[in-house]
Amino acid sequence: MLDFLIFLIRRKYILLLNFIFVTIVAVLYSFFISKIEYCSQLTFLPPEENNSLPNSVLNLSISNLFSSSTSQSTDKIETAFNSKQTKRKIIEHFDFYKTFKLEKNANRFENAVKRLNKYVQLNSVEKGGMGFQDIVSFTIKCYHASPDTAYQMANYTFSLLDSIINRISIDMAYRNRKFIQDQLNFNKEKLDSLQFSFNEFKNRNKAYDIPEQLKLSLKTYADIKATSLLNEIKLQSLGQEFTGMTPEQDELNKTLQLYQHKLKQLEKSDSANILISFKRSSSLFSQYTNIIREIEIQNQLILLLHRELEQAKIKEANNTSSLIIIDQPYIPEYKARPKRIVLLLLILFTEHVFVFIILIYIYYYSRHMRNSSVILKIKNEFTRKH
Repeated sequence: MLDFLIFLIRRKYILLLNFIFVTIVAVLYSFFISKIEYCSQLTFLPPEENNSLPNSVLNLSISNLFSSSTSQSTDKIETAFNSKQTKRKIIEHFDFYKTFKLEKNANRFENAVKRLNKYVQLNSVEKGGMGFQDIVSFTIKCYHASPDTAYQMANYTFSLLDSIINRISIDMAYRNRKFIQDQLNFNKEKLDSLQFSFNEFKNRNKAYDIPEQLKLSLKTYADIKATSLLNEIKLQSLGQEFTGMTPEQDELNKTLQLYQHKLKQLEKSDSANILISFKRSSSLFSQYTNIIREIEIQNQLILLLHRELEQAKIKEANNTSSLIIIDQPYIPEYKARPKRIVLLLLILFTEHVFVFIILIYIYYYSRHMRNSSVILKIKNEFTRKH
């Protein structure tokens, strides 16, 4: 270590001259040669997703198929900003090919995009913790040698992002509306089919209102049963009064048989009739209630789809900006970069590190490598060949 310090002291004048020369060059470059750039910035909030019909069951299914969460909205903004279409429009609008001197470059667009990242930046402010981060705002920063151009770049970049996000929202609203419209038409057709099947079921089985028809059958059965019991009592009374068969008894027997036949029909008949038999009612009632339930479900679903469709139409027609500016850009009055003192120190530090590495190599070579057997062999071999 001491030998190396002595090695440096012997070269103090060279190091001093190098320091003076590099300092002069760094001062000239930092304060007179380096281009001054101004910065104009614009801050805006990401769009808020607003689901329609908060009390609607469909918000759990249909609306969420197309509505995005806040994180998805911020992803859209970042994707739109980093898209080649956005970069190309900025480059061509402000003629960055000329600024970057890439007019005759074969791959000028890709090279311009790489350099543009230093001039147009999108930064975000995040809030949260425990691994859950939520972006609360975005800031567009635009740098240029002209303050007016930097201001125009900030406004133009925001207008591009706003246009893309608005177009995406309208397109999603259109697909949402089309999906709901298709579902509405499908369910209307399904309802028509159910109603047609229900009408056929009623006409085929004469089951127009099974609960009411069953009540009517029960009332009729009770009336016939009561009349039948009354006739039996009359027969028993006549049998006690007369020993033979009287015309009145014969008539009562025929009437009683007719009543018994009718009661059996009401109990076990399989034929379609307005007065539904008790046997048929047990099977028809379940089919009847199932069809009624399906029709009611379809009616409720169609009602909800109608509401969703109206909300979707409103969203599709809404072309207002979803990005809210909270910090308007302004024409900058003072330079943003370069930081001259930082640039000066960086040049001095880099150059002195480079010189120090060269001196270490010279010292190590003169003390250890120059007389080594390997180096001598290489020199002798090189000298012998030439």
